[in-house]
Amino acid sequence: VGAILLLLAITWGWQNVGSSYVIRSMVRGEPIFMWSDYFYAIKRNLKQGLIMGLLDFAIIGVLAFDIMYFTGLSGSFTNDLMYFCTIGIAIVYFFMRFYLYIMLITFDLSIYKLLKNALIFVILGIKRNIMGALGIILLAGINLLLAIIFVPTGSIIPIILPAFYLLSCASFISAYAAYPNIQKYMIDPVATTAEASDGVDS
Repeated sequence: VGAILLLLAITWGWQNVGSSYVIRSMVRGEPIFMWSDYFYAIKRNLKQGLIMGLLDFAIIGVLAFDIMYFTGLSGSFTNDLMYFCTIGIAIVYFFMRFYLYIMLITFDLSIYKLLKNALIFVILGIKRNIMGALGIILLAGINLLLAIIFVPTGSIIPIILPAFYLLSCASFISAYAAYPNIQKYMIDPVATTAEASDGVDS
C-alpha cells in the first residue's frame, strides 16, 4: 500500500497536468490529439508538475485526515470549531483546484503565485464556481442514485461504470467553469495591452 501511495503521489501532478491540458483544449474548442497532447504537457511541465502534484496530494491528504479525525472526536466547542474550520478550508481548496493546473499549463507562474491566484479566483469566480460544484454534485448524486436502485438487484454496472467517466466528467465541469474566469481576468487583459502596444508602435 505504501508503494502504491508513493507512486500515486509522484505521478499525481503529472496526471493532472496532462489531463488539464487536454480538457482545456476541449473547453477552447481546439483540435485534440489525446495521447500526444497529454504527454506533451507533462514533458513541458515536468518539474513544476511534480512539485505542484506533491503539494496538492499532501494538502488533500492532510485535509481528509483532519476531517476524519475531528469527526471521530466527542463533541465539544473546540472540536466542533476545528471540524467546521477544516470543512471550510476543504471547500475553499476544492474551488482552488478548479484553477491550479489550468493556470500551471497556461502561464509561467511560481507555485506561490499559482496558489495565490487560485485563492483569489475562489472569490472572483464565485458564481461559476458554485455552478460547477453543483454540476459535479449532481453528477455524483445521479451515480449514487443509480447504485442505490440497481445494486440491490445484483447489478454492479453502476459501481464499475463511474470509474470510466466520473472523474473525467467532473474535471471537464470544473474546467468549463474556471477557464472563462481565467480568460477574463488573466488572458484578455494581457492581449488587450499587447494590442494597444502594437498600435502605439505602429
